[in-house]
Amino acid sequence: MNDKLTAIGKYNEDFNNYLPYNIKSSNIFQSSGLEKHIIKRHPDCLKYIGFIPQIIANPDYIGINPNEKVTSFELVKCISENVQIGIKLDAKDNYLYVATLHTITDSKVFQIIHRLLFLYPKRTTLWLQQKNSRLETGAVRSTATQKKPCSRTAPSRKSGYITLITQEDIQKAINIEAQCHSPRTVRNSHGLISAVMRVYRPNFALNTALPKKVRPEIYIPSDAEIKQLLSSVAGTGMELPVLLAAFGPMRRGEICALSSEDISGNIVHVCKNMVINGDREWIIKTPKSYAGDRYIDYPDFVSDKWRGIKGRIVRLTPDSITNRFNRLLKRNGIPHFRFHDLRHSHASIFHSF
Repeated sequence: MNDKLTAIGKYNEDFNNYLPYNIKSSNIFQSSGLEKHIIKRHPDCLKYIGFIPQIIANPDYIGINPNEKVTSFELVKCISENVQIGIKLDAKDNYLYVATLHTITDSKVFQIIHRLLFLYPKRTTLWLQQKNSRLETGAVRSTATQKKPCSRTAPSRKSGYITLITQEDIQKAINIEAQCHSPRTVRNSHGLISAVMRVYRPNFALNTALPKKVRPEIYIPSDAEIKQLLSSVAGTGMELPVLLAAFGPMRRGEICALSSEDISGNIVHVCKNMVINGDREWIIKTPKSYAGDRYIDYPDFVSDKWRGIKGRIVRLTPDSITNRFNRLLKRNGIPHFRFHDLRHSHASIFHSF
């Protein structure tokens, strides 16, 4: 270890509850080169160098920089300004050191809170591991795939710890999310926050104003467009998915999970669903509700299409069905509508036959 390093504080293992690490309690060091770095890069912040031990011992905010590829974290203390120190782990000699010190704006402070709420703090991750089987996979996935918070930020002076987050902090975060995400995504995010809060702060009652649900505009294709669609899928891997969705109606995941064992004559037993898990793997599971387990009697011209097929009836994933269907519409010049909305075309398709 470098002789020019000075121990200026101890790593608090409680930080592990809010960081994606499991760092043991150890000294945090400051090098003699830190002062030179501050003078060169942040000269106005040199007056705060003596506050580093206080920031380490009692930070107001804690977070990580999602752009950092090494083990690192940020601690912030509100003095006369928001003073942030960046601490990194030396991979070679395995010690923590203060890499930088500078001030940040209130909006940057709020981003730390925002990341805590929306980008899976360790507590949220652990909670999801415990409760994942009770959550709707799509809702969890839509929250998890938010790569970063929206660029729009709002000032806040509250702590980034879950135990000190207020209703005002959550409302501001939701308002920001609503500016760049759909109402459904925002509601899913808030549902995750609410569930985590119920576990770790059971007496904390949320009363957040959420964006209103938006009813999607459904396009009903004409008879001519339906005939064109059916003609283009005839004999292809998309023929059965289209027919099963239109005459069942069945959802994408149900179609992909359907097996010959679930079929008796013209009767389909819908009892499985294909979903994507937290590891981005497609899995087959039982329906999430009692109503999802049902029987469908298909007409002969549909059942004829699966005669002789053993195992999975459609060897596609829900995403591949969506992608192929979108390309199909574009190739045939048919206005875009969702594969899920084929159920609304039921009468038109019957008329086409």
